[in-house]
Amino acid sequence: MDKRVRILFSAVFVVALVGLLAAACAQEEPAPAALGGKALSEERCTVCHDLTRVHNAQKSAEEWKQTVERMVGKGAKLNQDEQAAVIEYLTEAYPK
Repeated sequence: MDKRVRILFSAVFVVALVGLLAAACAQEEPAPAALGGKALSEERCTVCHDLTRVHNAQKSAEEWKQTVERMVGKGAKLNQDEQAAVIEYLTEAYPK
């Protein structure tokens, strides 16, 4: 095989390999909304405090809703679907 042809094949191979690696690295992680209420609570609520206060609380669904909304007002990063998942989890795990 001619030296120029080998260099061309090598260059094409390297470009293809770099493209595959870039594509693999660019894949996004699953959206946090896919996380369940427990995982969201463990991930998002612990940014500001540990979960001791959550584990010690017992609230109704409405009280958990108010608590979660208050925490979002203070900066907790939860969209509407995530809030609903957290409220459902907390209501079931720590009922009044």
